[in-house]
Amino acid sequence: VIISHVDAWYLDCGFGRWRETGDAACDPYRPWQTVYNHRPWQQLHLNKKQILGGEACLWSEQVDEGSLDARLWPRAAAFAERVWSDPQLDMSTFAIQEDVYTRLNTHRDRLVARGLSAEALWPVWCAQNPGMCL
Repeated sequence: VIISHVDAWYLDCGFGRWRETGDAACDPYRPWQTVYNHRPWQQLHLNKKQILGGEACLWSEQVDEGSLDARLWPRAAAFAERVWSDPQLDMSTFAIQEDVYTRLNTHRDRLVARGLSAEALWPVWCAQNPGMCL
């Protein structure tokens, strides 16, 4: 199975309606933390060993070259880590460990250095002061 799931992995969702009537938006906005914490194989009672991979979608109704990078990154990186390695979560709080923020922020810095306009994960101060934000 290659899994794709609208609940958190449609990265174009949550940016408001693009027309006045009808269903043109899927709210609310899903930050990278929601994407990271989403494990549909548990909700759907699937055997993780039968999942070969996953797909995050970003439909283009409200995206162009000016907004693509910020809508895609870092949420796609959070999705990739979840599907690739499925790190354990604290199921009582769903708290994401600081090393995840640090790792994804390092990746974001690489993307920005290469000219992509990736969305910030947390304040710059937090990256400069490890252990002080979470």
